[in-house]
Amino acid sequence: MSLNYAFSFSVFLLVLVVLNIYFFYTLNTINKKSPKFNVPKLRVDLTTNVFQDIYEYLNYLPNQYKNKNSKFMPIQKKLINSFNTSRVTNPAHAQHTWVEVDNWVSNISLFPHEDGIGGKMLHALQSTPIALVDNAPKGTQLKLLLLLEGNQKLYFKPKRYNLEHVINGKIYAGFDRHNSEVFAYYLAMVLNFKWIPPSVIRKVHLDNDILPVATSGLRKTMLKNSKGTLCIYGKCFYCKINETVCPDDNGEVEGAAILYLDKQLKVYKSPWRRSYNAKKMEWEIDRDY
Repeated sequence: MSLNYAFSFSVFLLVLVVLNIYFFYTLNTINKKSPKFNVPKLRVDLTTNVFQDIYEYLNYLPNQYKNKNSKFMPIQKKLINSFNTSRVTNPAHAQHTWVEVDNWVSNISLFPHEDGIGGKMLHALQSTPIALVDNAPKGTQLKLLLLLEGNQKLYFKPKRYNLEHVINGKIYAGFDRHNSEVFAYYLAMVLNFKWIPPSVIRKVHLDNDILPVATSGLRKTMLKNSKGTLCIYGKCFYCKINETVCPDDNGEVEGAAILYLDKQLKVYKSPWRRSYNAKKMEWEIDRDY
């Protein structure tokens, strides 16, 4: 009786193992045959080829991700219309725009995106004449503080790299990318995250726009390079005299014009902020954070 029982139990275990092998083989075969999930590996070289890889990756997405949600179309149309507006042509109109923006800013929203205010605001940031320029000493990298006609302030983060330039090294290597400020704002609008300050690309002429209205403090952080071009190294935590921003061949400096929010708002520190030294944040240590 015990021998028969042992034999039966052995047969049962053998059948169970065979079924498991068949089950995993079937799963593996299905995954290989399915074109939806046969995704090519992306090359992580961070060059312009990565865009081609992304588009190839998108071809393998299931069709359900390629269909536009009809509920999103009115939202998209409303968002686009808020930026298809008449331009600001004089300081009086710009002043009215700043009043509208100031009334909008609150603890739950940093920018307006309705009734055409967004378009007027960005154009005013980009084109309103500059009345005064100074160093913005706060922060780790070079920024200028611009006072526009109409008494509106903005931060100006100058361009350091071309778009295709790759920064090698640690997470804090190199300088901030000026266009990341603009990308963050555009992405915030699409996702309806109203916590990113409005930003737009602006070019300023060093001789015509900056020097005539520069403060004495800013002038002290300017010097000429080996070509005789006047450049700025600024005043900040990591600003160095040998790491300057110089104008291009047209005498212009490109940068991100970021709306200065002159209100006392409650600050909530992000739980996902990272550390830039040996001390690690909680989420970097706790895998179950």
